[in-house]
Amino acid sequence: MRNMETDTSSGSPAYFDLLFQLAEIHSTKSADYGIRDLEDVGYADDPLANYRTSPDWGTSAWIGALIRADDKRRRLITYAMRGELANESVMDAFLDYASHILIACVLWQEDIDDFEIEATLDDDLDD
Repeated sequence: MRNMETDTSSGSPAYFDLLFQLAEIHSTKSADYGIRDLEDVGYADDPLANYRTSPDWGTSAWIGALIRADDKRRRLITYAMRGELANESVMDAFLDYASHILIACVLWQEDIDDFEIEATLDDDLDD
């Protein structure tokens, strides 16, 4: 795990506040998303377990995260057009959108790493 200490003197304090808030939200929400419910299918203690079920619906986990992000993007478009949201605060929609995008990036990196490992194994087998 990386140290959350970082020099914030050369950036926007509000930006860094939101990043730290996202980290706190991720840590808190991770405890609620399907870890126990998915234990029987190999996702025990996985904070991204709810995204990893995306292949059950025919898509990769990182694309599943992008689909969820798009739901939040659409809410933000609604806010931009109407000036209000009925069931969620605008700040929650922004933070959830950013969170889903970051999670998609994490899951995409995992897929790329898996692909690179598979490609290396395939190259080794060809030799």
